Amino acid sequence: MKWMGVVLAGGASRRMGQDKARLCLGGETLLERCRRQLLAVAGDCCVVSRDGAPGTVADRRGWAGPLAGIGGAVDALLDRCNALLVMPVDMPLVPDEALRQVQLQLTPTLAAIGYQDALFPLALRLDAGLSAALEQVQRAASGQASVQSLLLALEAVLLPVPLSWQSLFTNCNHPAQWQAIVDRVESDRNAL
Repeated sequence: MKWMGVVLAGGASRRMGQDKARLCLGGETLLERCRRQLLAVAGDCCVVSRDGAPGTVADRRGWAGPLAGIGGAVDALLDRCNALLVMPVDMPLVPDEALRQVQLQLTPTLAAIGYQDALFPLALRLDAGLSAALEQVQRAASGQASVQSLLLALEAVLLPVPLSWQSLFTNCNHPAQWQAIVDRVESDRNAL
């Protein structure tokens, strides 16, 4: 399969009060960190942003949330690859091995692989079936469509999150969550 990593960085970061993609952790921004991880596993990477700033792919117009980013990636990448490795910018502790696991599990007969109770990272087969499922979920939603509804429509396989990873599958939507992540990284660094 020809893979493309997709960084979802289009959120408004309202609860955080600042752009999450620009927050620094361990000497790099969350955007740089996510891109580095996806490049290491997928070999290529694009960033999806709300406004389609130069060098990025725009969210799908008229949509909201992570599905707007996934839709924008599908629109832009359909002719460039046949599999997407999707990761939100605000989950900086997810280990590279978690990305590799969903990548390795996606086969030509499966449409999607994610994680139970976490969903991301997510591997998606990029084809007409994914485009159709996105449209179906968006049309059926009375409000904001969800990644969960997309995975249900795709009959995704959801892997259990290993116990040793469970505390790493956290995102930072507000300052307290961000501070907990910073504290953990600092504590891990001091333990070395």
